[in-house]
Amino acid sequence: MRGVGEQQRTCAKFEPRGENIINEAGISLGRELSLAGPVRSGIERELRVIGVGPNPRMVRCEYWELESRRVCVVNVRNNRKWLKGMKFLMLEPADEVAFLNPWNYVGNQPRRKGRW
Repeated sequence: MRGVGEQQRTCAKFEPRGENIINEAGISLGRELSLAGPVRSGIERELRVIGVGPNPRMVRCEYWELESRRVCVVNVRNNRKWLKGMKFLMLEPADEVAFLNPWNYVGNQPRRKGRW
């Protein structure tokens, strides 16, 4: 019968993740299977507020892409100080699912109603 200490030492050598296993190309298996890639970011857009609706967190905005006018909904956390005609910059979402949902604005809020 093995002692408790001896059993723990043999279990410590087992590596189920395969971090130290090397394939034919000389790349470790843990690095080869990792899915983390470069982080994509969207295009920086200048948005103009075209309407502040009854929802206290959302504003309707427009931006121009080439010759076409695009409309989107932006979550600004609190729309009390946002007015029609205000302009601001934000990054367009990179993935398609986030592009279809309301965009999240992360930045400074207006200090006064309609003023930066």
